[in-house]
Formats: sequence, C-alpha cells, structure tokens
Amino acid sequence: DVDAPAVCIDVSKIPDGQSKLKAAILLTCWSDGFGAVEAAHTLADAGLSAPRQFLVVMDELWQVLAEPGMVDKVNALTRLNRQIGTALILITHTIKDLASFESQADVNKALGFIERARAKIIGPVGPDELERLGGVMSFTNTEKRLITSWSTTPPPTAATIKKITAGQRQSPPGTGCFMLKVGEDDRPGIPFRLNFTPAEASSGVHDTNQRFSLRSGQEQR
Repeated sequence: DVDAPAVCIDVSKIPDGQSKLKAAILLTCWSDGFGAVEAAHTLADAGLSAPRQFLVVMDELWQVLAEPGMVDKVNALTRLNRQIGTALILITHTIKDLASFESQADVNKALGFIERARAKIIGPVGPDELERLGGVMSFTNTEKRLITSWSTTPPPTAATIKKITAGQRQSPPGTGCFMLKVGEDDRPGIPFRLNFTPAEASSGVHDTNQRFSLRSGQEQR
C-alpha cells in the first residue's frame, strides 16, 4: 500500500538460529518495501499523487548483517537513499557488531555506515566502547565522563534495597539518556533524555523487562 502512513515488519516469530531464513525474509521485505517507495515516486512524477519522503528504520542491525552479502545490501542502501528520498536510521548495540566479520573488506564497509551518518546518537556505554567509537568520531573528556556515568550503576543503599525487597524495581540511572553528535568536526554533542508519554508508559508496549516484574497474584520468592 503506497499510501500507508507506516509499515512494520515483525520477524520476532522466526525461530532462533534460523539466520538464513531471517536474512531471506528481510531481503524479500526490503524488495517489496522499496518497490512501494519507487511506485510512490513514479505516481508523484506523473502527477497522480503528492510527492512524499520516506524513513526506513533498521533495528537490531547486527541480525541484519549476520549473513554473507547483507553488508553489501545495506552499504548500497546507505549510498543511494538520497536518490529515492529516503532517510535511514540504523540501530545496533555496539560498534563491535560492525567489526565482527571475517572479511576486512566487510568490516570497512560496515564501519563506513557510522562514518557516513550525519547524526550519531550514543546511549549509555562503557569506556571500552567509547574508545572504539573514538575511531570514527571525537569526544571531549567531559562527554566521555557523562556517557560512561549513564552506564554506571551506583552502589545500593539501604533505601534502594528496601524498595527492591518491596517489589519496587528502580530504573537504571542512564535509562533514556543519549548524546547527539552531528557534523564531522570537534563540536560538542547535545545530551538529552527520552521520556515516555503517560499512554506509552501505561500500555507497557516498550517494557522489555516484563519478565522481571511480579505478576498479579504471585509472591516474590
């Protein structure tokens, strides 16, 4: 549907270990999705619909790149997206996900994704990860201390232990904290915090820690 406001492809039902199947499904979905993008542009060029721009979000990038050949697919996409009026958001856990290939050529291509990104958003990471990221962007000492502080859990106090014992789990101190780095020079980054709206928080749609929460009628053991 070229008029759909958004399309989400859920591959969570693919069994663990079926990496080749997941890669095949992803390629099929990409072909179908970008075919819809091309169709929308063709209709707009013919004056049959309004011009549109598109946004592609590739979450869990490490799974996308797991199979041979996928690096080349994403690499081509990062170089041609401007011609099809499409912005890209690539999300992964660590820069090591982009440097774990047997081929050095594939490693160079994957690291190029970060180098060519006009905006880079870094969440709470440790000093080793910052050191690796320092190979493709620059950080001031103040930024390094701030980012690593987000990933550091303070020692428990009597008050926090009491809350945990009572079933009141505390959010990690760096939850929602990010650093936005733009440009290719040494300009400082912009720290910000992401907060859920009341509707998002109450729905639990973003809660990936549900298994740690006590269910109604259950006792903590």
